[in-house]
Amino acid sequence: MRSDPLQLSFKWPLFPRDSFREEFIIGAWHPSAELQVSWSHPPQSVEILGIRRRNWFMLSSRSPFQSCGDGLAHAASGPLAQAPNREAMEAVAFQGYLLDPPIHSWSKPKDIIDYWLGKHDRHNGVFAAIRVTRGGDQLEFISDAFGLKPLYYREFAGGLLFSTNSRFLVTENDQLDGIASRILMHSQSVYGNRSLTKGLYRVPPGTVIKFRDGGETERKWFSLSSLPTGNRSLTLAGIQEAEDAFQNAMNRCLRLQVAGHLLPLSGGDDSRRILAALHSRGVPFSALTVRTLHKEYRDVDGHWAAVMAAELGFKHQVVELPPPSEFARLDHTRRLLMDAHGCEHTWFLAMHDHMPEHSCLVFDGTGGDVFGNTGFGIERLHTTKDSEKLSMIGEMVIDHVFDRLLSELWWPSAESVRAELLAFLKDLPDGRNKSDLAFLFTRCRSGPAMCAQRLIPAGHVTVYPYFDLDHAYVTLGFDPVEKLPPKTLQARCLAEFWPRYYAFPGSRRIPSESKPGSPKPDQERWLACFKQLQTETRFPFRCGLGTLLTSRAYANSVLIAAHTESSHRARWWLEPLLTLLARRINERACWTVTSDQIDGNSAVAGAVYSTKGLDIS
Repeated sequence: MRSDPLQLSFKWPLFPRDSFREEFIIGAWHPSAELQVSWSHPPQSVEILGIRRRNWFMLSSRSPFQSCGDGLAHAASGPLAQAPNREAMEAVAFQGYLLDPPIHSWSKPKDIIDYWLGKHDRHNGVFAAIRVTRGGDQLEFISDAFGLKPLYYREFAGGLLFSTNSRFLVTENDQLDGIASRILMHSQSVYGNRSLTKGLYRVPPGTVIKFRDGGETERKWFSLSSLPTGNRSLTLAGIQEAEDAFQNAMNRCLRLQVAGHLLPLSGGDDSRRILAALHSRGVPFSALTVRTLHKEYRDVDGHWAAVMAAELGFKHQVVELPPPSEFARLDHTRRLLMDAHGCEHTWFLAMHDHMPEHSCLVFDGTGGDVFGNTGFGIERLHTTKDSEKLSMIGEMVIDHVFDRLLSELWWPSAESVRAELLAFLKDLPDGRNKSDLAFLFTRCRSGPAMCAQRLIPAGHVTVYPYFDLDHAYVTLGFDPVEKLPPKTLQARCLAEFWPRYYAFPGSRRIPSESKPGSPKPDQERWLACFKQLQTETRFPFRCGLGTLLTSRAYANSVLIAAHTESSHRARWWLEPLLTLLARRINERACWTVTSDQIDGNSAVAGAVYSTKGLDIS
């Protein structure tokens, strides 16, 4: 037990050079010591709310829209919170949304506190929650069923640091996590419960973790084994059941009380089903489509979304991608906000300046490819023996393509990374849905879902109708082989119940007469981003590539730096590699201990809590 306070200092990490208002929760907790936390003056784009008690501290962003000015962290009060209850709650921080009852990040603090003061066996939504209970003696992390909302934690000075974004948890002398880094190289995002920083972990899906007196307990509130195995035939009655489940999910999302509704509308069926649900209800909404080019550089999203809006009559705007220099600046912002944990959706921030200036529900179509389009979309992954499915996926996701590029002196082998993948997925239930669930945890959870949360500014609420638990149970009941393209569940529901919306071409139904476009604009934008990465990393000579690459690959990188054409061909490995290096260079230590003395409870004396790997069990 410390007799003197533990003094911690927090300094803000590097922030984007624009007005993006990031949404976050940051906190510190110690099982026994009194905490005294100081923090530097926040950046101009950040408005914060801080609360603290004897041994814990929380800091969160505020919404620019809600008049009450509350943040995401709330001190509990009132008779129930003060009752002589061993589990009495002192504070809660909450980001995301719940559907039963309908509450979200910016709901009235009383509604949020009342929910987390209660006992619930089921949480239908996408969220991260942090509770301080037992008079501050216990810290709890609660994740949503599929772990879509990120929440990270690490051991520090005998206690814990936690945040919804890993970039707020950097400490001095941190090192890159080699396993997570190689996962990024292969997969374009970091799946599992690791981060790019050693010793910094993500809360597993559907889990409650409790920390108290140097001990840790973990339990699953949501069991993947309770999900259907996918044995039902997809009859017309089944399609009706799936449609009813989706419409009920939309009804529950619309119960969330937010000023407006925004739909990022692509050329795919996932967002088109949401469009039909909103438009047919007469719900006031606006749609944004970023004009990106698809197969053979065809303009599918921007053109056909505009045609739909004109013919069906809804508010819509096509957002053009900015010129190369501006696109590179936005990509720099994207990398910072994502903490370099993903290399995809580079177009997403182009929507930022076009979003409504009031709080919106942002309807995201992530999950449609899991519950309606069979994830990987490969039939043999569903029909092969259950004992062989994960090995097949491991070989497919983590191949040996990087072995000739990455130095074995620093990087873990493909076999060790594949072993981590199989350990992460080992408790997926057997059945035909096994590969779809693997796709969810290696693709959706770490890629698209994270983009739609990190890259939406504070004050808005991103919702995922396809991840409504009732909808998941219904759709996973059907045989995934019967949902393979082109007869996906999404397409069949649209064709059966929304033929007018289905009739428009899209990314899965590109007209044969559609003319291919030029790759030049895409290449120019990528080249601008590559030059930005070159500048940040001082590529190729002064960024440490010599220790990361084989000698042959390093020689190639020197040639690539001098020849633009070669850099395009090498984009598949250069982009994630330089993203990792730029993250390392831009990284700033946020947390330090400023106490004169640190006793045996500190991190100097050794780890107190167990460390978590990739396990989703």
